[in-house]
Amino acid sequence: MPGALETIAEPMVGSQTAGLLRSLAPYEVALVVEGRKRAIGVAVVALSRRGLLKVEDNGQTLRAQGDRPWDELDRAIWDAASQGEASLSQVHQAAEPVIVALESRLRAEGIPLKPWPDWVDTIIGIAIFAPMFLCSLSRAAHAAWPLSLTISGAGIAAAFVAWILDRPRKRLIKELEAQNEALKTTASSSPESVVPTDLALAVALFGSLILAGTSMADVSKLLKEARGSGGFGWYAGCGGCGGCGGCGGCGGCGG
Repeated sequence: MPGALETIAEPMVGSQTAGLLRSLAPYEVALVVEGRKRAIGVAVVALSRRGLLKVEDNGQTLRAQGDRPWDELDRAIWDAASQGEASLSQVHQAAEPVIVALESRLRAEGIPLKPWPDWVDTIIGIAIFAPMFLCSLSRAAHAAWPLSLTISGAGIAAAFVAWILDRPRKRLIKELEAQNEALKTTASSSPESVVPTDLALAVALFGSLILAGTSMADVSKLLKEARGSGGFGWYAGCGGCGGCGGCGGCGGCGG
């Protein structure tokens, strides 16, 4: 019998939600998969593929060219790059209001987005690994390690709750990834042969690193997207305090 949290999350997984997700624009899919940074990067990729943006300064800035696009997000990015060479942070700043409005609309339509901001991942990670950090200190840390273990337990509990709440989104992402493996292969080998919308979808699902080593490597370099999608998978193989050694594995705070 599913737990209470899983029961709450489960209704969002269904053919209606999956169908709606498949009807989204690539940058909206990127919002579901990874969030705001990925969404803006996808729009940059699509505009570059259409010849409306050019990467300059050895992959550091963007310059607009061609005709002004009609899409609201595309316009915001193009306008920021039309004032001269724009850095990626300037592009993000210009596109942020549009992205925030898109997030609100997707949530209202029942599309499952990441249920917490990225900084929560960092806080939970710090809480989980606090005992190991204290164990690496001197004997003076002995009095603090019980509190640290308590904090670590709270971090693990928070991670588990977040994992349960995020299961609907993860399932939809896996479904879309499986359906677009062939697109990923083509986009990562010859992106110039892929139409802009399909290329944007590939980057939305698999990240801009698929463009590294291709004719669009300069765009991949500009976006500097971190490998992997973050979340809570990074500690799964650790096995908690015991799997990583914990206080016992590093000799104990008193040893």
